[in-house]
Amino acid sequence: MPKEINRRPMQPRKTSTSPLSELLETEVTTKANELIETVLKPKHVQSPPENPQFNYIVDIYGKWY
Repeated sequence: MPKEINRRPMQPRKTSTSPLSELLETEVTTKANELIETVLKPKHVQSPPENPQFNYIVDIYGKWY
């Protein structure tokens, strides 16, 4: 049985993106945390129900990946 040939062409490596500047990262983090605290948490995070049958949201936070 002949060996199969890889028919996909070679792709050049992706160039790495430059990291965000510290100023931009802190600005985005500040605005995201403000949005989470003022809009998302009051709307979606509620106190636990008396007879919990299902999961419920206890916290919302942002994270850099």
